[in-house]
Amino acid sequence: MGAKVAWLDCGQAEEISQKFDIRGFPTIKGFGKDKSKPEDYQGAREEAALVAHVEENAKGFSCSASMDTLKYKHVYGFLSRVKKRPLFILFGGKEAPDWYSGLAGEYSSGKKKKAEFGFVDGVSKDGQKIGKRFGIQTKSKSGKPKGALLAFHASKNGGGQGSIYVQMAGKLKSAAAESFAKEVVARSAKLQQVEELLKLKKAKPTPPFPPPSVPRKKAPTSLNELTSAKVGERKCWKQSKMCLLVLLPEDGEGEGEVEAEAEVTLRSLAKKYRNDPISFVWVRGSSEYNTQLRGHFENEKVDSGSGSGVQIIALKTGKRPRVAIMGEGSVQKKSVTTFVDSVLGGGAKFKKIDALPSL
Repeated sequence: MGAKVAWLDCGQAEEISQKFDIRGFPTIKGFGKDKSKPEDYQGAREEAALVAHVEENAKGFSCSASMDTLKYKHVYGFLSRVKKRPLFILFGGKEAPDWYSGLAGEYSSGKKKKAEFGFVDGVSKDGQKIGKRFGIQTKSKSGKPKGALLAFHASKNGGGQGSIYVQMAGKLKSAAAESFAKEVVARSAKLQQVEELLKLKKAKPTPPFPPPSVPRKKAPTSLNELTSAKVGERKCWKQSKMCLLVLLPEDGEGEGEVEAEAEVTLRSLAKKYRNDPISFVWVRGSSEYNTQLRGHFENEKVDSGSGSGVQIIALKTGKRPRVAIMGEGSVQKKSVTTFVDSVLGGGAKFKKIDALPSL
């Protein structure tokens, strides 16, 4: 039935009492579909009379809170609950019938759920896709829904997500479905009976469904200008990730324009590779650190052949530091992308160096 019962101390809730015009005690009100307009209960204050009133007035209500409306992407998550209790999935039309909503309310409500219920619109393309996985035709040639009720048990010999399923035989009617549900819930506590269903070919292994795709969390963009020794240590040669170190030209000709273009390109690349294990650090041509780093790599016999022009170096840190040099000395997006892809993909040639930079 799925009805909820609550009580209110009107002495402590005068505002609510006034809103619903409560003048005497006890007052019983029934909140139907329109929760803003409850109806006064005028019957006897006895259990039998109250239950009869609720049963009569609850007809046509859907216990949606006790039932999941399933799309293809939801089935994996729903079936994963089978380890705790048996599951039911009904294929029908656009809405679940009242008898199924009532069944869901009976077994799913309360602190101790005995079963969980899902509903699939079998006429929809998504619903037909789910039905196809179970070998069920959920839509007739005329476009009308073809109902089917499946029950799922956890099983060590099961298929997708460790479960098996049984399809209710016969026509989908309230009384038959109630008996079927009762049988399934009772059997779920008897593991031997569950496993025998497969042996007797009364159940089938549940087909696997894909887990929902989890959006990849975007890491912050890692692009830093080397303005101090600490920046170099934290963002490049004393961190766990690989570092792409870009030394801009020292000659100073058109320095501002070159640096502006390089920063735009590198920012775009840092964004592109934000989820990869690589950081980007660039050094102005006029910076003292540019000269020091060039001297360091020259001592390590690492030379890109670009002289005082652009030097792009992939630096692997750790106990055995290594470097890879980009052949072409320019900050062009296409060429740098090709180089970074080869570095991350294992195609770049790395050379061992004795020491990491120290500014």
